Amino acid sequence: MQDNKGKKTTKAERRGAALEARLNKRAAALEKKLKRQRAAYDLKREKLGLPPAARQTDPAAAQPEAPAFKRPVLGLCLGGGGARGIAHVGAIQAFNEAGIEFDLVAGTSIGSLMGALYCARFPTSKMMEYAAAVSMKDIRKGPIWSPDDSKKIGKVITNLLGDRKIEDLGKPFSAVAVNLITGKEVILDHGDLATAVAASCTVPLFFKPLLHNGMHLVDGGLLNNIPADVCRIMGAEKVVTVDVNPTRGGGTKDTGLFSVIKATFSIMGTNASYNGLINSDVVIAPNMSKFKSTDKEGYEEMYRLGYAAAKAKIAAVKGLVGLTPTPDELAAARGNLADKNLDGLPDLDGGDADLSFFDGADELSIEEILSEAVAEQAEKKKKSKKQTRKTP
Repeated sequence: MQDNKGKKTTKAERRGAALEARLNKRAAALEKKLKRQRAAYDLKREKLGLPPAARQTDPAAAQPEAPAFKRPVLGLCLGGGGARGIAHVGAIQAFNEAGIEFDLVAGTSIGSLMGALYCARFPTSKMMEYAAAVSMKDIRKGPIWSPDDSKKIGKVITNLLGDRKIEDLGKPFSAVAVNLITGKEVILDHGDLATAVAASCTVPLFFKPLLHNGMHLVDGGLLNNIPADVCRIMGAEKVVTVDVNPTRGGGTKDTGLFSVIKATFSIMGTNASYNGLINSDVVIAPNMSKFKSTDKEGYEEMYRLGYAAAKAKIAAVKGLVGLTPTPDELAAARGNLADKNLDGLPDLDGGDADLSFFDGADELSIEEILSEAVAEQAEKKKKSKKQTRKTP
């Protein structure tokens, strides 16, 4: 077959071109959707008398000669993961040491709690002190068939920060929840901070829905476990995501109640995280598979793993905002992190280091990933047909 210019093309090239066209169409659709979401978000804030989102105006429209580089609005997305969220503290510590300042933050579930503390400039050392002292029984008591009061989660915020409003934090912040009445995602970006965090952390079955302004709010992870798109809606031009549950998605052969519930949430979490990963420019994903989301046991190692994973991506994050990484940060990105405080930790695998920023190699693009997926699916179909033919 020939293309528009009369040049012969292979089947693989045609399939690649078709896939690229679909991806471009999807990208354009996502861009239109983002514009609509931003417009609706700005209108809502205007009606509430709140300031507009922290977005830059078009440099070309603002001045005749745009600067060579204008620092983009940098958003931090903190995903859900229960007790594994202690790894967020380690990541935040790595950001602080590197002098990286985020302009806005969005979080889901435990990510909303850690994000609120970060925006309030609560010291990471104090976060770890609280992690050492707190017991899961301080937050939730009773058997699973007896959901506890979700407002107990909010007491964590009031105990550490006092009564605070989101508007009074040092930077824009949003907690993501889900309204059970409508089944829609809710962005909580103003009002009582403790209520917003409690709503975002209200895991169904474990806690009663939080009643707020006529809504029945539960954990935002049901629909959006990695709210990088919320960062975009808020005005972020570049988004850094910390995903403390990258091993989600596992099923189970066990038919017991707890195994089924666990597998159900794991599978839902995969679907609720996909869009967030697409909207992220840098993803920091420590391997937390050995830890439970319901138990803080091993919290110190969770912290160190979060710290190490973030250290390995500091140079890439700096690249987003035009900062020059130090030699140590470059070494960390190449998997050569050597820190006395990290003795005994497993070696970082190659997947944690984003080397494309430094050596000019192209990253594995979404197009390539999807192409491989399509080819793999086609191969499976071929094998399936062969097996069907062999069956008498």
